[in-house]
Amino acid sequence: MKTTHWMSRLLFLLIGMLPFQFALALPSGEPGNAGNLVITQDGSVKLKSELDPADTALQVIPFTSTDNGTLTVGHTAAGCPSGGGGAQEISGFNSSIGSYSPTGLTGGGTVITIIDNQPFLCNTYTAFSQFAISKSSNPGSSWLTSVTCNGVKNTGSSGSFSYSSGIAQWTWFGTTFALLGKIGSNVSCSIVHN
Repeated sequence: MKTTHWMSRLLFLLIGMLPFQFALALPSGEPGNAGNLVITQDGSVKLKSELDPADTALQVIPFTSTDNGTLTVGHTAAGCPSGGGGAQEISGFNSSIGSYSPTGLTGGGTVITIIDNQPFLCNTYTAFSQFAISKSSNPGSSWLTSVTCNGVKNTGSSGSFSYSSGIAQWTWFGTTFALLGKIGSNVSCSIVHN
């Protein structure tokens, strides 16, 4: 027991030298990423899923993965959803345009959409970027840390999240990955997630 306690303290000190994220821990009965490490009030390091109700979490160290890929930017144009004389310029990758490789994600899931939608002369319609994956269970909005494509970074927490029929989707209104100017080109993307 004493050896385990000292090993926990040593690990606590080593982790303190690395950059980490401060956050509140959830008790084991609440939803959250059970794969996170938690440093408790007595210096013990536990998986979030192993917390006792009496534990006070001092820090949470999330496990994240980074998946890098190449987006070949495709393009299409469509009419405005509300009519009028304008058009939507859709650039990037989805089931109809462009390509992305590799689509598989660490821990499961498949990239199915990385697009920009830029309307021209569409009333009450704003530009947005969108990222979507197919995943058998709802990963929750906090699963995505960030998506960076063409040097433009969108964070999961700043996007609007939805999950339906196996599709998890994040949308960022008023911002794009600037893909319209890259049609036919390859751009690098990086997806950071739990």
